[in-house]
Amino acid sequence: MWSIKEARFRVTQELSLEVQALSLEKGGCLAVTGGNGAGKSLLLRAIAGELALLAGERTGPKSDALVSMDRQLALWDQAFKDANTDLVKDDEALVPSARTLLGATLAPKALALIDAFGLGHALERPFTVLSSGEGRKLLLIKALLNEPPLLLLDEPFSGLDKGARQALMRELKMLIGQGATLVLALSRLDEVPDFCPQVALMERCVLTRLSDKEALLGERQQQVLPELPPAPKALPEVSRPLLKVDNLKVSYQDNLIIDGLSWTLAPGQHWQIAGPNGAGKSTLLSVLTGDNPQGFSNEVYLFGKKRGSGETLWDIRQQQGLVSPALHGAYRVNCSALEVVLSGYFDSIGLYQSAGDNLRQLAARWLGIVGMAHKAGSAFLSLSYGEQRLLLIARAMVKHPPLLILDEPYQGIDEGHRQQINGFLSLLMAKGESQLLLVSHHDEDMPVGITHQLLFEQNKGGWHYRQGPLSAG
Repeated sequence: MWSIKEARFRVTQELSLEVQALSLEKGGCLAVTGGNGAGKSLLLRAIAGELALLAGERTGPKSDALVSMDRQLALWDQAFKDANTDLVKDDEALVPSARTLLGATLAPKALALIDAFGLGHALERPFTVLSSGEGRKLLLIKALLNEPPLLLLDEPFSGLDKGARQALMRELKMLIGQGATLVLALSRLDEVPDFCPQVALMERCVLTRLSDKEALLGERQQQVLPELPPAPKALPEVSRPLLKVDNLKVSYQDNLIIDGLSWTLAPGQHWQIAGPNGAGKSTLLSVLTGDNPQGFSNEVYLFGKKRGSGETLWDIRQQQGLVSPALHGAYRVNCSALEVVLSGYFDSIGLYQSAGDNLRQLAARWLGIVGMAHKAGSAFLSLSYGEQRLLLIARAMVKHPPLLILDEPYQGIDEGHRQQINGFLSLLMAKGESQLLLVSHHDEDMPVGITHQLLFEQNKGGWHYRQGPLSAG
């Protein structure tokens, strides 16, 4: 049994986490919810015994079985650091493969989980080239294989395709039946499992009350949208269609990731890109953002120019706003929240140019829109994963760019902010300023105004690309 009474835990010198009373029986399940920065992840760390106790008491064994987006980013970051060291032996891989991280010899249970989560195709790939969803699956499988008595999962369903979410729910239900104890931090109330009767609500690093899923669902509030801040200046005119690929082929080692895709983003269109984890959606986006060098060897047209015709990455980035797991993983510069938003005007990771008063005022308004005005001076890396993602969304939108690319933008973001940002996206589309590409595994995340869908479907060991308009209904 785990119990916390009249407790205060150290987070930083200035910040603490407060829990008046919380108990968790062996074989029980607790869901933790709340807004971004409310302290959901911190409560999991307190239950696990990771936070120093300043007052009160905490009882129960400690646990290192915590899976979170922060841990996934840290593993990714460490892999890149290891790949850039001189200490790697000649016969060692620079970055461990998925198989290596799971163990060279895979037991029957491991193979069953790999099959259930659809990860078999990616076992030999280095961890750093896995998609965000594939990396998530890998860490979840690793945690489930260890069968810990207390399993703590921070946003476990985030980034997973529908089939993987269903597989994970089945595994968690089975674990509960076997006597394991679960604690889940969830931004989406509809992801609270039916076998998890108790929901802890966090606000400003205080556990305010224990409730249940149905009661909290009944308290949902409709968001009121403030006015969008203007773009600082008109961007140069761009040629349309903004994007076009003809018979696109992208491979990794000997594996074709994208095989023969032809697709055009016509004027006035806004697309959802859908399909299971590992289908190649993020690879396609890496071509469209100019980051994938295989774009040079294909018929790829970005903003009216064939890739490789003299345009620079900066020319491309000037016309687009981007949110993606890869960008989030790369944004490890510890600048302030305000500077992160300001960096969107300069298409940089970090802020290296002087920003005038006008830009600072506009960026401050964007901070207010995403509910982060009170964190303007906070260091980016000190913020929660969801708060970081909110800043990156604001960073992508500040220019009102002709092309807005959002790859799983709502990972770790609470419902209120999802509603609000969707409202802003709909406004941008309705005004005709921006065309939108959205990758999401949740249909309910689609803002009003999405007109078309590009669906990656499995077909005889490869992929078929079904594309067309969405029905008005």
